[in-house]
Amino acid sequence: MYPLQPTEPIADGCPRCNPRPDRLANGNLPSDQRSLQRWFDTSAFKIATGHYGTSGRNILTAPGLTNLDFSLFKNIRVSEDKRFQVRWEMYNATSTPAFNFPGLTIGTGTFGQITSAGLGRMMQFGLRYEF
Repeated sequence: MYPLQPTEPIADGCPRCNPRPDRLANGNLPSDQRSLQRWFDTSAFKIATGHYGTSGRNILTAPGLTNLDFSLFKNIRVSEDKRFQVRWEMYNATSTPAFNFPGLTIGTGTFGQITSAGLGRMMQFGLRYEF
């Protein structure tokens, strides 16, 4: 992931040119200094004017993903060729939050902040009849 600036640095009409800011420092924070309100060092970037910015691609570290899925199945035989299957499935069983990317546009109120997360724990039960 990399930061963006809201305006084009040069009005040359290049539709494929990403408006990247200037990079003044590394921008990544040590993991013990990161928080949801400050995921990376926002003072390491400034808006580029009159030239394309010096920020590269994939210079910032995104939040990781930890996920554990779990399921239990029980087969209950009714006759020789018929049976029921009872299922219980959990997705993200530990309910670890999957944080989305922080705000990456300079000048917005959420620049460098994580404001949303993915889905939490989900469970489903099922009953299946096989014949």
